[in-house]
Amino acid sequence: MMAVTDSKPSSKVTLIPWDYESEQHAERMVAQRIACGWRSDEVELWRDLGRKGIKEYYWIEASPIKDIASIEWLKPREPSNAEFIPVGHIALDIREEENAHLGITDEGVVWVAGLYISWVLQGAGIGRAVMQAAEDRAASDILKAKVMVLDTMTTDQQMRPVFIEKVYTQRGLPAPVVSNQSWYEKQGYVVFKHQEAGYMWPNPATGEKDPIDLMFLKKALV
Repeated sequence: MMAVTDSKPSSKVTLIPWDYESEQHAERMVAQRIACGWRSDEVELWRDLGRKGIKEYYWIEASPIKDIASIEWLKPREPSNAEFIPVGHIALDIREEENAHLGITDEGVVWVAGLYISWVLQGAGIGRAVMQAAEDRAASDILKAKVMVLDTMTTDQQMRPVFIEKVYTQRGLPAPVVSNQSWYEKQGYVVFKHQEAGYMWPNPATGEKDPIDLMFLKKALV
C-alpha cells in the first residue's frame, strides 16, 4: 500500500516480469518492499505463488539488474538479458478463492496489487502510466482479463492524522496527499465492497498487528 500523488500520465513505461527464481531479483524486491513500507516479509510467498502461476510481479523500468525471466505466467519468454534499473513494481494476480468469497461472478477477473514506485519519482505521472500498462498486459492474450479488481485502505482511515503519524511519519515515509482509494477512483475503479480489519498490519514499532480497513474496487476493461 503506497501513497500515490500522480497528476497525469507521463512518458511510456515498460513492465518487465521478475524472475522469481533469481536471488538477485528477490533481494531487490525485498529492498523495494522495505522502502515501500509494506509486506516485505511476503516476498518468499510471492515467489511460491509465481511458481504456481497465480501471481506475477513486474518491474517498472528506469545498481542495474538483468531481464532474465524465461517464464511469464508459466509460459516461456525470451529474456533480453539487458540490464535495467527498476524504479518500482506491480503485480497481477489470479485469486479464484477470493473472488468466490467476495461474490465476484464476472468472467476474466485479474487482480492488480502491490504497486510501488520510488518515493522520489512519485507525482510525475508514472503511476497512472503503470496502471494503464498493467491493464493492457492483463487484457492481452496472456490473461485475457475483462475486469480488474484491487483492494486498498479506506480514505477515511488513511487520511486520519493519527494514522498518518503512526504508519508514515514515524517510519520516515512521506505522508499521502491524496488517498489511494481516491487515486484509483479517478482512474475508473468503482467501490463494490468494504471490509473492516481486512488486513492486519504488523506494526514494527510495537510488534503488534493493527487492523487496516479495506475497500475493494473493480473496473471493466471491455
